[in-house]
Amino acid sequence: HNKPLAIELDTSRSPNQYQVEHLPNVYFPCQPYPQQIAIAKTIHQALEQGKNALIDSPTGTGKTLSLLVGVLSYYSFTNLPCKLYYLTRTHSQINQVIAELKRTCYRFQTTIITARESMCINQSLQQVKEGSSTGVVRASVGSANASTVSGLTNQNKIIAFGIPHLREAGRTNKFCPYFHQRKYEPTSEVVVMPYNYLFDLEMLKSNKFELANAVVLVD
Repeated sequence: HNKPLAIELDTSRSPNQYQVEHLPNVYFPCQPYPQQIAIAKTIHQALEQGKNALIDSPTGTGKTLSLLVGVLSYYSFTNLPCKLYYLTRTHSQINQVIAELKRTCYRFQTTIITARESMCINQSLQQVKEGSSTGVVRASVGSANASTVSGLTNQNKIIAFGIPHLREAGRTNKFCPYFHQRKYEPTSEVVVMPYNYLFDLEMLKSNKFELANAVVLVD
C-alpha cells in the first residue's frame, strides 16, 4: 500500500505565494482566478468524500496548476497515504505539467513514465523495437552509471525534470533517462505519464503501478 504522500511546503521558493482562505495549505504561485479557487475546493471535497470529480474549465484559466495545487495541498495537510498519477494525452502536456509543478511551493519526489523512444538518447538503439530492446538497452547502460543515476535524487526532494531536461542530463552524465525514471517510479509521490498506461489493459498488466489509495488526475 502507498505511504503517506511526503510533501513538504517551501513558501520561500516564491515571494508571491497566495494562500486561499478556509483551505489549509493551499498556495498558488500567483494570484488565483476565482475558477482556480473553485477547482481547488472541488478537489478537496472529492478527496475528503472519496468521490470522483469531473471538472470543466475554459482554456487559459490555469486548470493544470489548480488540479495540482488542489491535490498536493490536501495531502500535505492530511498526511494520508496516497500516490498521485497525473495522466496526459500528449508528451508536450507532460512537460507542461512538470513546468507547473516547479512553480508550486510543494516539494516531493516525481518521475515521468513514457515510451522508451521519447527518452532514448542512444542513436544506435532508437530503431530497435520497444519490446525487443530492453536487454540491449540495459546492457548498454551498464552498472557503472549507478552513482550518477542516484546523484540526480535530492534527499531534500527530487527536482522535477521535464523530458528535454532528462535527455540532456542523460547525455551529460552518461545514463539512460528511461531506466532512471523507471527505477524511481515506485518511490515517487507524483508520477506523470500518458493516460494509455492505465487505460490500455495490456499496458496496465505489464506495469506494476500501486493504485491502492492512489489519486488519478486525467487531463
